Amino acid sequence: MNDKNEKDQKDAEDERAENERSRPSREQRAGDRQNVVATSTTRALHIAEDAIYAVTAVLLVTGALVVLVQAIWRFANEVDDGVIHAVEGTLDSLLIVFILVELLSAVRSAIAQHELVAEPFLLVGMLAVIKEIVVEATFSLNNQKATDIALKMGVLGGVVLAFAVSTLLMRKREREPEED
Repeated sequence: MNDKNEKDQKDAEDERAENERSRPSREQRAGDRQNVVATSTTRALHIAEDAIYAVTAVLLVTGALVVLVQAIWRFANEVDDGVIHAVEGTLDSLLIVFILVELLSAVRSAIAQHELVAEPFLLVGMLAVIKEIVVEATFSLNNQKATDIALKMGVLGGVVLAFAVSTLLMRKREREPEED
């Protein structure tokens, strides 16, 4: 009987040891809780980020539509004052619409990729500078000296060139395979 008691005792000890090995330690349980908190926080922040992007997208679409309707209304009302004057104002408004649409593209890619991509912002900057060139070229010919206009156009042209080179370099870098 002594052998049976020893065997039962040994079996009980083995079972306790197995239970202790299969049961997570305090550190493991604390780490699991931290992982759950980190995962939940990350998920909540992604949802908040997407919501902010969605509201921004709605505002950009609304703004673009309002400016587009305003451009149409402006053209229809100002065509009586002269076609050139109406086209100048409409062109200014349409360039703003293009800028808003490019920003919408940036927001859309940020939602899809969950990272901010620089290229749409470079295009927005380029469009903004081109808009300024068009506005300056059409509205300031009669109001400013030729040297002032030429200087302003040169600076704005340099900025467009810088944006274009930056965009080209970014596209080239994206096509190159990553080195480890």
